[in-house]
Amino acid sequence: MNEFDELLNRFAVLAAAAPEPVGDAAPEDGGGAIPEMAPDETASTPVVAPESAQSTEEVAEPKPVALADTAVASAEDASAAGEEPGEPTEDQQLRAFQERLSERLGRSGEARQTKLGVQAGGRLWLVELSEAGEIVAVPPNFAVVPLTHSWLRGLVNLRGALHAVTDLADFLGESPSVVGRESRLLVFASRLNLNSAVLVDRMLGLQDLAGMSMISDPDGAEAGEWVDAQDRHWYELSLQQLAVDERFLVAAR
Repeated sequence: MNEFDELLNRFAVLAAAAPEPVGDAAPEDGGGAIPEMAPDETASTPVVAPESAQSTEEVAEPKPVALADTAVASAEDASAAGEEPGEPTEDQQLRAFQERLSERLGRSGEARQTKLGVQAGGRLWLVELSEAGEIVAVPPNFAVVPLTHSWLRGLVNLRGALHAVTDLADFLGESPSVVGRESRLLVFASRLNLNSAVLVDRMLGLQDLAGMSMISDPDGAEAGEWVDAQDRHWYELSLQQLAVDERFLVAAR
């Protein structure tokens, strides 16, 4: 396994290590205060990919040496402040690792061949990594917005900013998702200029398109469709297109 493959594998393990949601029950429909996700470093996993080469993510156990850049920066900051340099936090380590991975993806052809796999409803979806912001554990409840479509689950406070949460399966015309232990919120990338997240049933890690066959062209009316070696069908999901879709943006009934 070369160094790039090792980096890619390590990143997927970090992405899959998002914490479990509280309980297996579906979020309450009641209103109340807008729940805020704790800024715990393990509560979310930012998804990083180069903007220019729309990409994706999956991993093995991380090595501290891969995060040396952050450790050096932290030591320099502490030294400038006259403090004793300490160990970098998990959040700093993860971000440094992601920067290295992003640089590697940008220098390779792998970026265009790999996408993030998620499951919503009865379908498997492929998402460009450059369109995904982070993967967040589902909070115990949402702040419900009245007089909106059923697919708008409500609002959640992510790092001090309100985000609208859409049940992806429900929005796409399938049965609404039931929140379970593997459910996650996939947050839109900041470059899409939309504070939004989609609720998915589970994350499926990085999917290599090189091992799949295209069935339908993504430039057509329908999303691109792929089939893998296990004869599973995957459909391309563009968060960028959702961000400008009038039906997605107007949730009022």
